[in-house]
Amino acid sequence: MEKKIINIENKIIIKDIKKAEKVYSGYKDNEALEYYLNHLTKDELVKIGSKNSTRGLTNLKKADVVEKINEVILNNTSSLLEKLDIEAYNYIEEFIKSKGIKDIKKEDADIIEYLKCRGIAYIALNYEKAKIISPTNVLEKIESELKIDFEKKSKLNTEIIKVAAGLCYTFGVFKIEDICKSINKYFEEELSEAEVTNLLNIGAELGYEYIITKDYIYHTYIQDLETTIKAIESNNHL
Repeated sequence: MEKKIINIENKIIIKDIKKAEKVYSGYKDNEALEYYLNHLTKDELVKIGSKNSTRGLTNLKKADVVEKINEVILNNTSSLLEKLDIEAYNYIEEFIKSKGIKDIKKEDADIIEYLKCRGIAYIALNYEKAKIISPTNVLEKIESELKIDFEKKSKLNTEIIKVAAGLCYTFGVFKIEDICKSINKYFEEELSEAEVTNLLNIGAELGYEYIITKDYIYHTYIQDLETTIKAIESNNHL
């Protein structure tokens, strides 16, 4: 059968085509979350658990992992909403309006991958056309929790991420602790280093052009982090 979706220029989507054809082909409507989780491998479930801050899954049977992840995702939607940037927030609002089924667009690739990694959305096929689909009970939970406060928070998150990305573009490299101090001072916030780091990690997932290590955040144009850090430290001692 000719696969028109092969022409989609998105490695994330291409990677999931075979699974989508086998599992979700010819869908008629959204299923509940457990349906999708049962079709994932145990390794895939463990990865989703990791993105939802859930550990200790590797020694469990797959059925127990499915049950645990199902519970975690449904209990974690408010935390997900708190950490969104405004583009991802708007995407979820559109998702709700479209009843949890949307066409896949290349420009949405980072947001789609972000939601997929957390078990919020899945790739599905219908009449050879790829769709992004959200489980019914996940969508209902998110819709019930979607509030104006989350929209305000997502706008602040976006501004924080953009400022961090701009600083990295201008200066190249920052220590994590220093960029956290700069962000708190600029926005007059009192965010912990862990809160800022978590938010910046999400920004990196959503396609902002910086990379985060344990101690540093740096722009993607930096080719050799270690050499750059040594050069900066050398200049500081002059």
